Amino acid sequence: MKRKLTALIMATAMGLSCMVGLAGCGGNEDNTHNTGNNGGNGQTQEHTLVAHAAKDATCTEEGNRAYWECTDCGKLFSDKDGNSETTLSAVTIAAKGHTLEKTEGTSATCKDEGVITYWTCTVCHKLYSDAEGRTEIDREDTVIPVTDDHTYGGWLSDSEGHWKKCEVCGDTTEKVEHTFDSQLVCEECGYEYDPAEDAAPSTIDELFPDETSATAIELARAEYYQNVAKENLQIVYDYIKSTQITKNADMQSYKIVLGEVVEDKVQTIRFLLYYINIQSNSHVYMVYDFDLPKVLTISEILDKSVVEDLTFKRQNVTHIYDYTCNPQKQGDKDEFVKAVAAKLDPDFTVDDDTILLYTETPGMTTRGFQTVLINDYGIREFNIAIPKGTDDGELVDAVDSLIEGSFDSVDFGGYQLDVDLTAVGEEA
Repeated sequence: MKRKLTALIMATAMGLSCMVGLAGCGGNEDNTHNTGNNGGNGQTQEHTLVAHAAKDATCTEEGNRAYWECTDCGKLFSDKDGNSETTLSAVTIAAKGHTLEKTEGTSATCKDEGVITYWTCTVCHKLYSDAEGRTEIDREDTVIPVTDDHTYGGWLSDSEGHWKKCEVCGDTTEKVEHTFDSQLVCEECGYEYDPAEDAAPSTIDELFPDETSATAIELARAEYYQNVAKENLQIVYDYIKSTQITKNADMQSYKIVLGEVVEDKVQTIRFLLYYINIQSNSHVYMVYDFDLPKVLTISEILDKSVVEDLTFKRQNVTHIYDYTCNPQKQGDKDEFVKAVAAKLDPDFTVDDDTILLYTETPGMTTRGFQTVLINDYGIREFNIAIPKGTDDGELVDAVDSLIEGSFDSVDFGGYQLDVDLTAVGEEA
C-alpha cells in the first residue's frame, strides 16, 4: 500500500514539472522561449532575465526606464516576471539638451582681468563658448589676462618735471624734465615755472649765477630770490632812509649790494640811494654800509624772521660816498662824460641805462669837471681838467689831450640784489 502511494506522489510531481517548462521560454503568452527548430516544434525553456536599472536622462545622454532582458532570446520586458514584453525605444528616455544661460564678456584692463562671452548650463553646470553648447570649455578658458595697456590722463607736473598717471590702476610714467621755452613754459606739458616752488639758494653762486652760463631756470630762480632778499632787507633800508636822508628827499630808486662776503657769509649790506632834493632841486646819489650785528648766511638773509631780529644802531651805518648835482645848471654833455669814462676806465661798461652826471668848477686856466657814471656795474667818478679855452662843442675831442687832475675811480660792483637805479620817479 505504501509503495503505491509513493509512486503516485512521484508521478504527480513529474507532471507538474513538465507543465512549468511548457509555460516557460517557448510560448507566446508565457515566460518561455522555443529552443527547437523545424517550425517551432522544439522544446521550450524558461527566460533567463537580467535587470536594467532605471537611469535618468542628462543634457547630452539618453536615460531609460527599468527593464529586463532575456540573455537567451534577447527579448525585453517591462516587468521582472517577464510577462510584459517591450522594446528598447519604449524604455528609452531622450536626452534633455542643455539649458544655457549667457554670461556677457568684459574687457581686461591694466588692473582687472576680463572674461569672454560664454554660456553656462543651469542643469549640468558645464561651460560652453557657443550658444548651441557644442564646444565645452573650462573655467580658466573664460579668463582674459590683465593687459599692459594703460589709460593715461593729462600731464601732471612739479618744478622738477612732468609725468602721467593711469586713470585705471594709478600707474605712473617715468618723470621727465621740463623743456622750457623762452617764456619758461614747458613745451610738452605746459607747466609754467614758478620760482617760489623751487628751493631757496644757499650760496652766493646760486643767488647770483653767471649770466653767461646759467640756464633760464637758474636765472629766474635767482631773480625771484634776489627780490625776496630785497624785501627782507627793506626794514634796514627804511631805517637808513629815516635816519640818514633828508626829509626833503624824493626817493627815485635804490639798490642793495652784499658787501663783505666770506664763504657765503655776509657781514655788510651796502645801500645805494638815488633821490631828488625837492628843496634844492638837486640830484643826490649816496652810498651807505650797514654792518650786520652778526654774520648771516645766504639762507638767513632769505629768512625774513632772521633779518627782523637784527638790532639797528646808528654806529652800524657808515656813510661811504655821495654826489650832488643840479641838472638845470648842466648842458647836454653826455657824450663828453662817456668819452671821459672810455679814456680813463675803458673796462667800465656804459649802457643805455647808465646815469650820466657832471659838475663843472671853473678854474683860472682850466675847466674842471667832476664826472659821475652810475649803472648796474657800479659807479665811476672822474675828476679832470680841460684847457679853459675849450668850447663845449670841442670837449669830446679835447678828452684825448685832457689834463688829468685828481683821478678817482669808485667801483661799487659785486653781488647786486637790485640794480634798477634808472626807474626815475618810481621807488624800487
